[in-house]
Amino acid sequence: FVRLNCNIPVVLIGECGCGKTSLIKYLCAWLRAKLLVLDVHGGTTEGEILDFIDDAQKIAETNPKSQVLLFLDEVNACPHLGLVREIMFNRTVHGTSLKNNLRLLCALNPYRERKEVEGVATETVGLVFNLEQKQTDELSKLVYRVQPVPKSYIDLAFDFGQLNQTDEDSYIFGMVARTLVDITVAEQTLISRLIFVSQQYIRKVDGDVSAASLRDVQRCLKLLLWFYSNLVSKNSKAKLSPLAVATTLSLAFNYWYRLNSADSRKDYWQQLRGNVDFRSLALMEARMDLLRKKGTFESVLDQVQQRFCENVELEDDIALNDSLKENLFVSIVSTLLCLPIFIVGKPGSSKTLSLSVIASNLQGQQSKKDFWKKFPAVTLFQFQCSPLSTANGITQQYEIAKKYQQATDDVVAVLVLDEIGLAEFSPDLPLKVLHYMLVDPPIPIIGVSNWTLDAAKMNRAICLSRPSPSFDSLVVTGKHIIGSKDQHLAKYVSTWLTPMATAYYNLLQAGMKRKNMFFGMRDYYSMLKMLKRRFKDPTTRKQGLTSYLLNLLVCRNFGGDNSLLSLAVKLFHMNCLGHASAHGPLHVLKLVKDNLADQAARHLLLFTSHSSALEMLFSTGILDARTSKVLIGSKFSDDASELQLVHQINDVRRAMEAGETLVLVNHFNIFESLYDMLNMRYVMKTNKEGKSVKMLRLAIGSRSRLCPVAESFKLIVIVDDSSRERLDLPFLNRFERQLMRPSDVITKRQMLVVQSVTEWAQKIVTETDLGKTAYVFPCLMKNSIPSAVLLALDYKADPTPEERERAHNLVVSRLLRLVTIS
Repeated sequence: FVRLNCNIPVVLIGECGCGKTSLIKYLCAWLRAKLLVLDVHGGTTEGEILDFIDDAQKIAETNPKSQVLLFLDEVNACPHLGLVREIMFNRTVHGTSLKNNLRLLCALNPYRERKEVEGVATETVGLVFNLEQKQTDELSKLVYRVQPVPKSYIDLAFDFGQLNQTDEDSYIFGMVARTLVDITVAEQTLISRLIFVSQQYIRKVDGDVSAASLRDVQRCLKLLLWFYSNLVSKNSKAKLSPLAVATTLSLAFNYWYRLNSADSRKDYWQQLRGNVDFRSLALMEARMDLLRKKGTFESVLDQVQQRFCENVELEDDIALNDSLKENLFVSIVSTLLCLPIFIVGKPGSSKTLSLSVIASNLQGQQSKKDFWKKFPAVTLFQFQCSPLSTANGITQQYEIAKKYQQATDDVVAVLVLDEIGLAEFSPDLPLKVLHYMLVDPPIPIIGVSNWTLDAAKMNRAICLSRPSPSFDSLVVTGKHIIGSKDQHLAKYVSTWLTPMATAYYNLLQAGMKRKNMFFGMRDYYSMLKMLKRRFKDPTTRKQGLTSYLLNLLVCRNFGGDNSLLSLAVKLFHMNCLGHASAHGPLHVLKLVKDNLADQAARHLLLFTSHSSALEMLFSTGILDARTSKVLIGSKFSDDASELQLVHQINDVRRAMEAGETLVLVNHFNIFESLYDMLNMRYVMKTNKEGKSVKMLRLAIGSRSRLCPVAESFKLIVIVDDSSRERLDLPFLNRFERQLMRPSDVITKRQMLVVQSVTEWAQKIVTETDLGKTAYVFPCLMKNSIPSAVLLALDYKADPTPEERERAHNLVVSRLLRLVTIS
């Protein structure tokens, strides 16, 4: 107040959610001054700042006797700190003075790196962006994704600080008492203490003070009121009061669901029981004291969540496991309350699936079950995020959803930001635009991500983090996938569920110790579905789970890395059959053919060298040029334009509709548009002829379209093995992956030629005494000889001795052309 009266610029620095913006708004209301706010984000342009100042100048000019407060929020989120400095400290815009009645304020988030806290689980919830986990994004090390604060700002900065524990406890009790006016003081005290302990525990687990703020308290109380009014039974004979149940659910939504490990989730409830006093006569009379008993919190949450999710209709092969139940429960309640939510977890944790289930069940009065008829219908407005996303694109889709909501009363428009974590790697920092959207949004916002976002965004929404699957959940999921319609089949297949779950669980534990693990739950689910399909054949069922069949299942679903695949083959054989595989992993050509012949299989991703897989697919007869289409990617900047992306997506759409086999070679530009299509969650539509047609969604940012898919459509993505780290893990996890280099395609008989040529080349190196093969054959690489042998043999898998000799001579003659002059 004093600084404003002295016309000194006000610069506030403080943690997210500590009340900086609220203080400014309260001060303006008290002064009865006009407040103009610009929510600055990574995509804010210099022109937008200048337009904002120009509008403020006009308002100040028309009201010369009134103060006009100009507030730039989170200014260090954008790269235009030089312009903001001139406005704030020089009171000029490109040399033009500001009006005297303009008062200037701005707020900054601290530029601070995340701390590694010893003994605290601070690992990421889901995955990292690239496969090798190389730190390519410096901002990801920070608590807030902001620019460094210039020293010129520090001189006038006011450190807003952080509430100490005593003040926070007092604030929380005041908020509880003001919100829950109809309960006793003892109940208010208990609820405020539970929230206070929760705040401290979340900060301890996360290792940073920014992990919890008064926003969480406000959100928790809003949830408590809703649960008490809408979802909790008012049975007066129940041992536990409705208020106790509503309190448990609100604590779970705001704090428990965000914890990313089973141990921390278990410890959270224990901390509440150990640090809150439930023993008083008033609490006994209110039936709140039973919360102190071990297992009460957990039992209440599990029962309510189970009863809620029992009303959800699912397709036959979808398992209502813990992951899907949590996603559905939290997403539906958050949607109905218009609370923003981020669902964070590894690929295969049913994040995208839960949204499809919600859209199909919540149809208003058209819902199949009466339970959902009392809730409005849900319409999803999806935005496919990527490292190329812009703030304008997100804002455009947000405005479309808002206008749709304003035009309808019985439908809830939901903005879905799919793979939102990818947008954090855009140089424009487009997700900063979410900050104003997430504060009391007019529509529900759901963000789906494979890793946590920065604290400024997580602080403004409910966070649902999915821990790694437990062994029991793997078994339960398997039983749901197998189903019970064919009881004989289900009984037979179920005998293999426990050993397969054991093998996968052990593989998962081993993979977590590696930096480049890219398999996940989707691979496990796919293997079980494949097993179920195979055993529908009476002949296969009669033979049982043979070593060959198990090898086929494992190699098709856990390929792409030879060392991990060998470990997977060993673990599954030892757990399921009691012995090691006699033959090791199957030949890649067999696996590729089996995939393309399986209509229900996932699409195929081939790691290769120098795009050689394309030549091998056609030369071996696996692909037919008449029914296949090839699209080759480009690194030219013009080929990455939005117009070109639309043309390329249209090529994909036409191939889907025609049922062709589409081959994408190093086509990195359009991969983000294929996420929803790769999920293979088909939408059934009826065409003009009255026939049911399968539809899948293709998307470029806010533009998405359902496209028909023929039964015979297959997608093959070919990527150079050296470029695999450019692919994000969620994309990799949606495919069956195989290594298809010339050295992988070579058969045992063909290998005889490779060995003889290699021995010949080594003799040359030895006789010339040059020491290295590269000094004799400078262009020779690891896969050069296998590739030359395949061409010389015309890809014949079982050549005769005469054919092998001719191939040897042909390859040697070609190698002689590479020899250096010396």
